[in-house]
Amino acid sequence: MNYAIIPIKEISSRLPNKNYLDFYGKPIFRYIYNAAIKSKLFDKIIISTDSQKVIKYCEKNNIKNLVIRPKYLSTKASTLDEVMLYTFKKIGIKDANYFCLLWATSPMTTSMDIIQSYNLIKNKKNAESCIG
Repeated sequence: MNYAIIPIKEISSRLPNKNYLDFYGKPIFRYIYNAAIKSKLFDKIIISTDSQKVIKYCEKNNIKNLVIRPKYLSTKASTLDEVMLYTFKKIGIKDANYFCLLWATSPMTTSMDIIQSYNLIKNKKNAESCIG
């Protein structure tokens, strides 16, 4: 199975509310979510968040596979590894062929970008990761 995970933190120190800023009529994270769907690569697209605003938006817009993470995983001291491990445990991911970390603040990423990155790592026998 292939999984995409979109971490969305409530608090941002440099640009407040950046993860759900309105960008041409949609929260900014919606663009990467839609690109992940359009790529048709993922069995599950998971949003990991501590944000009530994001939770409400997802519930209202029928976005499934939402992992609500504790506040201690949304501090400056928390690591992305900790967030990913927590998300994997909450969803029960044990059989991932591939997983893709997608940044909520990358609205210009297209489904083709995701597909090309996936093909790059899939076709390289010794590759462990790909950063776009």
